[in-house]
Amino acid sequence: MMSHDSIVQWRQLSNNSYNDIQPPLHTLFMKVITLFFNSPGAVAFIQLTFLCIVLGLFLDLMKKMNVQTKYLWIASLLTAFSPINLVLSITIWKDIIYTFTVILCCLTFLKIGIKGSSWFLSNRNILYLSISLVLPFLIR
Repeated sequence: MMSHDSIVQWRQLSNNSYNDIQPPLHTLFMKVITLFFNSPGAVAFIQLTFLCIVLGLFLDLMKKMNVQTKYLWIASLLTAFSPINLVLSITIWKDIIYTFTVILCCLTFLKIGIKGSSWFLSNRNILYLSISLVLPFLIR
């Protein structure tokens, strides 16, 4: 499914004529995907892959916080069969990727809350925090 915004972005990609009416980073994200397979389906597939990665990171963090496995399975199944996820995960729209980046940002803050100030001792974590803070702003 494509919204009006994503149709405008698709025209930009097809014509190689870009403007900043839509978020440039999201348009470039779509362009990179279409270099390999020129189809909106490829963009939807990558979005779905990102959804799986972000949800996997969330469930992994919950497992590390000693949440019982049965609750992780319930959350996983509810997410997989949620009607809104079934529709929105394949909708090409900048707000879908934006939502994933916000969830990623929230996961980062949850990790900081769990680890405390020791989390900041790693340069990799600082880079991870910087990227997770900037991505929502660049996507939207």
